[in-house]
Amino acid sequence: MCSKICQQISRSVMRAHWTRTTGRWTGAYALALALVVAGPAPAATVVPKTLEEMVVEADLVAVAQVLDVQAHPTADNNYAYTYVTLGHLDISHGQYTDPTLTLRMDGGPVGNGQFVHIVGMPRFEKGEKVVVFVKGNTHRINPIVGWHQGMLRVVRDQKSNREVLKTHDHRTIHGIEQGDLVAEPDVHALSRDATAGVPDYGPNHELEENERAQRRRELNLQFTVDDLKKEVSAVRARKGLGNRAMTTPLSARVTLDAPPARQPRQFKHVKEGN
Repeated sequence: MCSKICQQISRSVMRAHWTRTTGRWTGAYALALALVVAGPAPAATVVPKTLEEMVVEADLVAVAQVLDVQAHPTADNNYAYTYVTLGHLDISHGQYTDPTLTLRMDGGPVGNGQFVHIVGMPRFEKGEKVVVFVKGNTHRINPIVGWHQGMLRVVRDQKSNREVLKTHDHRTIHGIEQGDLVAEPDVHALSRDATAGVPDYGPNHELEENERAQRRRELNLQFTVDDLKKEVSAVRARKGLGNRAMTTPLSARVTLDAPPARQPRQFKHVKEGN
């Protein structure tokens, strides 16, 4: 029964299907990682990744400061990219020698009050400090490993004066358990509407994550940048990554060309509500 659906999903990988409305574009990608179609409203499902899986997959793992965030539409004003320039790179995994690295992420304003919005894409803020797990920069829709899982925010705790980690959606990370980064509970996890464009990991994963996080929260545990570096180093040693030839990431340059796989003629344009 699923053969036709699976064929449609396969053909849709790395394409966007969006709704164009006045002043806003909304949409959901068929993710290269996974796509679950359930009922009339498809929801993007992101496969949860352990820290080890993210390190192994990444071309680069680094602590960095966001120096600039700039969005540029393509020449036809039907698509856009957002360019995130990172500096003060402190590399834990991978090879990169330039002082800055610019990430290219699909999405951004295209002019006339219209916007290409990619569901679940992590948002960077100029001046903030982050940890990034980078893979396939300049040719992937999203160069962050695990869609948004490979983007962590670094904040300085006022009490301990230590640099601690938060998830992309600003939830405090309390530690690592069974290979998973454990963050404080998501108060919206159980009431989240998957059709609203928020990646859905599945109810069992969310419940387990929230239970683990609650235990660590009660102990007031924090996961620091130094803790993460130690874990990355341990993964590298355990998996023998230090002896493996690494792909050096490319720094993105502004392009005015929309990639052929995402040309407007390949998208389905419908009115909002259809």
